[in-house]
Amino acid sequence: VVSSGIFNGIEQIEGGDVGDIDRLVKGLRRLLAAPRVGFDIETSTLRPYAKDSLLLSAAVSDGEYTLSFAVDHPRGWPDHLRRRVRQELTQCLADAGTKVCHTGAFEQECVAEKLSPLLLRRTAWADTMAQCHALDERIGAKSLDDLTQMHFGFSLKAQSNIDRKNMLAASVPDLLRYNGGDAKWTLKVYAKQAVPLREAPGLLREYHRLVRTAPTTVFSQIKGVPVDFPYARKVRKEFDDQVVMLERQLRATPEVQKFSQRFGAFSHSSTDHVTKLLRDICKREEGRTSTGYSTDEG
Repeated sequence: VVSSGIFNGIEQIEGGDVGDIDRLVKGLRRLLAAPRVGFDIETSTLRPYAKDSLLLSAAVSDGEYTLSFAVDHPRGWPDHLRRRVRQELTQCLADAGTKVCHTGAFEQECVAEKLSPLLLRRTAWADTMAQCHALDERIGAKSLDDLTQMHFGFSLKAQSNIDRKNMLAASVPDLLRYNGGDAKWTLKVYAKQAVPLREAPGLLREYHRLVRTAPTTVFSQIKGVPVDFPYARKVRKEFDDQVVMLERQLRATPEVQKFSQRFGAFSHSSTDHVTKLLRDICKREEGRTSTGYSTDEG
């Protein structure tokens, strides 16, 4: 169980000090010697296409040494150096060994949109999420936090006080520490999960298939599909009108009126309300299970 040293070996470069660009170049060159590196980015939006989308920071790790640095963070590099930072990062990704990510399609989509689409096919990628899927395709327990808990006995995300829905709100040092930790431990998780995959050729083939097809998926996402917005708005209004009518009809039923008298206003989107309606008002027994009461489709 890992209990200390979680963030050891992480060099953080915010971009505001004299000599930071030289430190960045030196650190990235050092990482080129590794056969594979952990790679992680932090962004201001979930997808890279919005006008206000920023590649806030990036981190590259060989497991012992990790370089975490600001890229387009507004409180990072001065404007005249940001293009240089992007160029250095792009060159590093092109020349470094296999890039190991968690949910690699996310990193690849942002890299293709913000840096260069050539990186998706002209360099090697690996993905700890794809490893998880190949080893156990059941939904759940596939976040990086779950995996550090499973393999190393600690919660990685609990080590940082970061609002992941608003990365810009974090201080630059806190963000870089968080980013560096993700890159470092993604690589360590990859090494752990590679062992059972090597022992199961069928699962290994499935893993390689997932990694091989990811760039094609990403290029399809980047190309997108044409949307008929006038038609979409028309259909949305039609469905909204239907919902209003159905909600009115629902409120008028004697069962829902009984529910409202007993429990208060009924919400059809509340599992608790639907349970009470079916179980306590309608006296339906079909939903009873060994562990309680179910309102699923069955």
